[in-house]
Amino acid sequence: MKRSRNRTLGAPAIENGKFMGVPTPFLLAGLAAAAGLALLNSGDGSAQEPNVDTGSSTPTTSSSTPTKTSPSTTTKPSTGVSPPQVKPYRRPLKLKAAPQLLVFVNSFGGEGIFDRLRNTATILDGNGLDRILTLDNNEFAGWATGEEWIAQDTLQTYTKVYYEVGKIGYNYWIQKSQTSQVHAPAAQFSLATAYGFKWMSSDHESTIRQFYFDHYTL
Repeated sequence: MKRSRNRTLGAPAIENGKFMGVPTPFLLAGLAAAAGLALLNSGDGSAQEPNVDTGSSTPTTSSSTPTKTSPSTTTKPSTGVSPPQVKPYRRPLKLKAAPQLLVFVNSFGGEGIFDRLRNTATILDGNGLDRILTLDNNEFAGWATGEEWIAQDTLQTYTKVYYEVGKIGYNYWIQKSQTSQVHAPAAQFSLATAYGFKWMSSDHESTIRQFYFDHYTL
């Protein structure tokens, strides 16, 4: 039997519109479908994810260009510790005047004593830059030093007194019109007979001592 020239060894058989026994239209359709499936599985290398933050399907591109920032000054973190307060030294003491006058508060509501004085009076502390405390009525405030000061705005006269707490002397101011100044013999007699004057309380003495300890180097 004589072989056909179209069917040589190693060559695919094509006859009557068929390839390997499969009709040519069906074969082409199958190849096209296989190519489409392969393309779908591999995906396009240039495709990008949509912007999920805004919900938009617009592709987002990342830029590798560095942003230029201006230098900023750095501040040291706070440690929460305030710098130590430098206490000033006290002024030289003004001692008792001669003859000795004892100064007692003569104010029904009591009277404040002050560390220093200023020309502008306020509701909180009168003419005192620092109010030490308020002494009770008829309470002993200290010995008169003979030094006085007149506030130019109120024309009130303040007198400086001297007092010892634990053998340490202190000076402070008190409004003169709210006090009674009594010579030492009469004052001692009044104190002894409970005439109305009284010695400074221990609580007030402690307050005076603590005030100067907190504000000054003794």
